[in-house]
Amino acid sequence: MPFGLCNAPSTFQRLMERMFGDQQGSSLLLYLDDIVVFSSSVSQHLERLEVVLGRLEREGLKAKLAKCAFFQKEVKYLGHVISAQGVSTDPSKIEAVSQWRCPTGASELRSFLGFASYYRRFVQGFAKLAAPLHRVVAECTAGRPRVRAGKSFADAWSEQCQQSCFKLKVRLTTAPVLAYADFSLPFILEVDASYGGLGAVLSQEQNGRVRPIAYASRSLRPTERNMANYSSMKLEFLALKWAMTEKFRKYLLGHKCIVYTDNNPLSHLSTAKLAATEQCWAAQLAAFDFTIKYRSGRSNKNADALSRQDPSGQCEVNALLLGTEVPATVKQVFVAESRPQATQAVVSVLPGFEGDMGACQQADPVIGQILKFWRRGVPPSPAERRQLPKAALVLLRQWDRLVDREGVLHRRVFRSDGGEEGFQLVLPITLRGEVLAQVHQGHGHQGIDHTTELVRQRCYWPGLAADVARWCRECERCQAAKDTQPVVQSFMGHLLAERPNQILAIDFTLLEPSRSGIKNVL
Repeated sequence: MPFGLCNAPSTFQRLMERMFGDQQGSSLLLYLDDIVVFSSSVSQHLERLEVVLGRLEREGLKAKLAKCAFFQKEVKYLGHVISAQGVSTDPSKIEAVSQWRCPTGASELRSFLGFASYYRRFVQGFAKLAAPLHRVVAECTAGRPRVRAGKSFADAWSEQCQQSCFKLKVRLTTAPVLAYADFSLPFILEVDASYGGLGAVLSQEQNGRVRPIAYASRSLRPTERNMANYSSMKLEFLALKWAMTEKFRKYLLGHKCIVYTDNNPLSHLSTAKLAATEQCWAAQLAAFDFTIKYRSGRSNKNADALSRQDPSGQCEVNALLLGTEVPATVKQVFVAESRPQATQAVVSVLPGFEGDMGACQQADPVIGQILKFWRRGVPPSPAERRQLPKAALVLLRQWDRLVDREGVLHRRVFRSDGGEEGFQLVLPITLRGEVLAQVHQGHGHQGIDHTTELVRQRCYWPGLAADVARWCRECERCQAAKDTQPVVQSFMGHLLAERPNQILAIDFTLLEPSRSGIKNVL
């Protein structure tokens, strides 16, 4: 492919995705011609390098040796420095920020904001610092003639903008190192809200030290600034919903999380009387396994500061595989270290399950039979297939998708492009009734299609759709809510007249008033 074609980068990226799409995120990172292969040991690294180089050779692509680096403990990738300690900004890129001269026009200011926004996930309170600069860009370009843009920029630039530009440079050159997420440990989510905005900090306690993983904040929308409709508790609830279901969903779905808030009523969310909007939010949060703990605002400074900075920027999160196992009922309860003086409230999709999920699957009449063949690594023979029940044959069709995760059988789910999306727990029959009850009732008695989708996000078993449909049709509350009396409708037909003037039809219309004042016509 020749250089200079506008579609060359996207075409080349599609080629690389076709070659390495199944390894993206699990053994390598891929962006155009930059490939980073990562491993936990030398032997594993050699195996993965052999796979990558073999595929390049198979497709007729070559790697220039002078541009390759092998067995590095630290690597610069897309403007970031990736090491064992975490992810940080690239000093060679950030050095240019300190030398960046003060913008003299809207286009230069946009360039500076674009460069700085690329690293905003490293800067706590980035949006507040950049807000005056964004206002200048809006004033210079939105609805104003371009011929006087220079003078308009000079009028809009102020001392506050100068200070914001300087502080951004300082924050970027002293950005912290963000830690990697360790999915074997519980996450810590600190949320706070004010009428200035929403703020959230995702962190983890690693090696006895709480390390930040990502920052997030946003400003309130016009409807959310209405104090009559949004109380302080509702705003805190909004911050929790936004942080968990939007910003940090790929981190928190399927993993333990401790939520800290300085709003005491929010810690009693599981027993609170919620309006329609809050019930919708609670339904979205039902997919997560988290514990809410109250902590005073003085001790909740991280998220509190972010929420009061009127942020408009967004924090980027890494694209990680989604875990879709049912929280609390399908895994052993993990008790994290409790903090003193904390009020705890648990919000989960299902009550706590203290049993052994692997043993439940083994005892299941269908799953147990498939496990016997799957763990020996050999599918059943035709003669053995004839001895299996119909449900076991349906599960057997998922043979290539089955995977063992911590001794529990899951089903791997793939995206439409072939990439791995997440895992569904293969649910034993003894827990299906409890799952259906909690998902259907906990989400406001949704219809068959919606309830089926909610269950599929978490679990899998043969005949799932039929079981969900039967459960919804037999739900007493759903049946009572339906109107059993049919609407009485008259038969459609024509009115036939037997003689003149037997039927008289009238209508009226409203017109512009005439000179004589008449405006209605019959």
